[in-house]
Amino acid sequence: MAPVVVLALVATVVALLELEEPPSWLGWCPPWAAAVVVAVLGVAGTWSLEQWAQRRQDVAAQEQVAVDRLRRHLGRQEGLPQVGERGAGGLLLGIHEALPLEPMASAPAAVPAVRRLRALGGGRQQRGETVVEPDVDLPVFVERDVSEQLRSWMRTAGRDGGFIVLVGNSCVGKTRLLFESARAELADFAVLAPDLGDGGLVNALAEASFPLPKLMVWLDELQRFLSGPFFVNDEGAGHAPLSASAVRKLLAADTPVVIVGTLWPEYATELRATELAPDTGAQHPRYPAAVDILGMGGVRDLVVQPFSPTERARAATLAARDPRLAHAVADRDYNVTEALAGARQIMRRYQQATDVNQAVIHAAIDARRLGIQGPLTRELLCAAARGYFTTVEPDDTWFERALAELSSSSRRDDRATAPLIPLPTADRRAVLGYTVADYLQQRLAWRRRSEQLSALTWQALVEHTADLDDRLRLADGAYRRLVYGAAETLYRALAFSSSEAALELADLLDDQGKTEEALEVLRAIADTSEAAAGQLARLLADCGRIDELRERADAGDRRAAQVLADVLAEQGDVAGLRVRADAGDADAVDQLIGLLDRQNDTDELRRLADAGDGSATDHLALVLRRQGDIDELQRVLRARADAGDHNAAFQLADLVSEQGDTDEALRVLRVHAEMGSRAAVGRLSESLIRRGHVDEALQLLRSRADAGDAYASIRLAVLLAEQGRVDELRIRAGAGDYEATDQLADLLIRRGDTDEALKVLGDLAETGDRSAANRVEDLLRRQGNDEEALQQLRNRAESGDLGAFDDLTWRLVEQGDVDEALRLLRTRADAGEYAAALGLARFLGDHSRLDELRARADAGERPAADRLVSLLAEQEDLEALYAEVHAGTEGAARELITFLEAHGEKDTAQQLCTRGFALPEDPT
Repeated sequence: MAPVVVLALVATVVALLELEEPPSWLGWCPPWAAAVVVAVLGVAGTWSLEQWAQRRQDVAAQEQVAVDRLRRHLGRQEGLPQVGERGAGGLLLGIHEALPLEPMASAPAAVPAVRRLRALGGGRQQRGETVVEPDVDLPVFVERDVSEQLRSWMRTAGRDGGFIVLVGNSCVGKTRLLFESARAELADFAVLAPDLGDGGLVNALAEASFPLPKLMVWLDELQRFLSGPFFVNDEGAGHAPLSASAVRKLLAADTPVVIVGTLWPEYATELRATELAPDTGAQHPRYPAAVDILGMGGVRDLVVQPFSPTERARAATLAARDPRLAHAVADRDYNVTEALAGARQIMRRYQQATDVNQAVIHAAIDARRLGIQGPLTRELLCAAARGYFTTVEPDDTWFERALAELSSSSRRDDRATAPLIPLPTADRRAVLGYTVADYLQQRLAWRRRSEQLSALTWQALVEHTADLDDRLRLADGAYRRLVYGAAETLYRALAFSSSEAALELADLLDDQGKTEEALEVLRAIADTSEAAAGQLARLLADCGRIDELRERADAGDRRAAQVLADVLAEQGDVAGLRVRADAGDADAVDQLIGLLDRQNDTDELRRLADAGDGSATDHLALVLRRQGDIDELQRVLRARADAGDHNAAFQLADLVSEQGDTDEALRVLRVHAEMGSRAAVGRLSESLIRRGHVDEALQLLRSRADAGDAYASIRLAVLLAEQGRVDELRIRAGAGDYEATDQLADLLIRRGDTDEALKVLGDLAETGDRSAANRVEDLLRRQGNDEEALQQLRNRAESGDLGAFDDLTWRLVEQGDVDEALRLLRTRADAGEYAAALGLARFLGDHSRLDELRARADAGERPAADRLVSLLAEQEDLEALYAEVHAGTEGAARELITFLEAHGEKDTAQQLCTRGFALPEDPT
């Protein structure tokens, strides 16, 4: 439509210019002006046409990108399939392949465990019941305890759109539950299941403007799509992390878009972890782009646990239909879903592997736990595995045999139980590398968390890790484990492209006493990194390079100026501080005033005070008071008070009051109260009350409170309550005065009128006042209504009140319900709330749940790591502290070195600090 209108306008302009006489509506214009107006219309029309064409061109380009990406993704398919159709079957969507289907006759139907479970829910085939042949690919599905929650959510999301993440360990049935629920509730939705890591496909689709079908975006192993440690870049395939803006656009689409994903708990914890910002020291998300998505409003987590007794009973009722399910229910050592996924066979295959094959598996497991998330290449696995050998292997012929055995998919059971899984290129023409079977990775990583690697394996990992993010994680892991050689090699290679690596390298070099090298590293990035500037300034001060420190401060380096001021103050260099203070250095001014105070230098302090420095006035007053020079003190304070210095006025009022001149004290305070000082009003009212002038104090406070002075309102309410003036408190409370309401409730409680107090506090609590809500709950408990008080606390916690959540956990602990308190804390900590993570770490430590602390520390939760290592130090468990260092637990190395120093092992502590651990050359 737009181009038609514009072309019509252009045609009109041409016709107007050809007329001998202008039309009546242009009659007001002189001929020359009419020509200009017509020309302007023509230019505007042409410009609009060009702008419209450019917009259409941009939109078409965006849409073409999306179409091209979709075509590459679909390959030979004509369109997006629906869930369960060819191209969106269970195995293709990520359901773990089950063990092969055995003949029904081989099912352990008479196993006692199965018979007992059947007795709980029936399960005998009824006469006339149709026997359905089991699916070759998927065992019979067992409804889960959370099935209805998920399906209810999907029914709503099928209308409005939504994003849900199923969180649970490997082989608990997350993906199968999603698949079956989607088949039941979203059967008419098209399914987009990008290749692992291809968030760019989803982003491109979100940017396009063509209408979408009802769409389900399937993100099994969600961690591989989010920006963070588990995203592996594949530039050749054009992979990119999923963006928060793409998610928002898809969820806001005209047709419903449902996004589903799965995560291990440790991945969820790591992606939501926080850390201290090096520049500000404040907590911030370690992976902000991932948190932008996981913390987005409307994104829901649903935890999937291993089979409960109820779920096992359901499985028993279905066991006769599928021999795989019968075997799984009968397995006492593994959960049902683990057994179906071949967990027993995977572990048996590992346990019965040759030493050489186990060496390859250990190399793969350890590479993953040290932070290498990309495909594990043949070169890396071959070189790293040699570090685990106990026998001589003169050449590498062993590796091909081992790799073929561990990744084989030709035999009947191999596809479900192979320890190593090949990762193909995007075009499926070659193998990029290998990864470890999920179940084996999760189990063995935990068992091997504190295993030391040999020097040979470290060397292999350093030499054969190419991805920059993997190299940085590997370097960090080496540093935390005090493997200085590997850490230094990696950090040096990364320092040119990563300021984070450069900072860590400087720390490492300084730890080893290589101060000159550390300074060179920091100098290179100090002008572009405030954290590096601060680190450089401190290091220059520590090694006495004051001239260089001063040069940097003079050049405008704020961190250098701060550190220099500290150094000059420590040296007692008044002249040096004065020069910098006179040049406008605020840090030097502060340090100079403190130093002059310590030196009792009243002359210099007076100079600064006379120049208007309030801090100098305060310190001068302290010095004069210490010296007993009261007359001079009063003169200084009066001069400053007369100049409008409120703080000096308060000190003057106190001083003359001490001398017995209370009238003068009141005069000084009145002057400054009239000048608008809220603090002066408060002090004046207190002084009036002490002298018995309560009515005057009340009148003063009323006038200020009615004028909007919040501090006066607080003091007035307190004074009214102290005077027992209930009626006035009721009037002010009725007018919306918060403080009056609060004090009225207090007064009513003191008088024993708890019913009215509950009503007053309840009304206040409904406005969102946490203090009032706490007092309502406290009153209810005093009345013996513990359950009602606890329920109110739960309601507030569930509504998002973090304070109520904290109170609820403590209340549950007081009542002895530690497990429920921990469950609540886990929920909030897993959602990325730092305060909850702190509380959870404290609780876990207090109740000696060290394994959970270890698991959370391994997932990157810093409060858990801090609590764990401090607890081990308190328990003087030196062996466990060493184990945490070898596990790479954050802060463990520092805690170990401090512990050794405190227990007289200073030589060992010094060796660890400067040289790290000596690595074993080979495992023997």
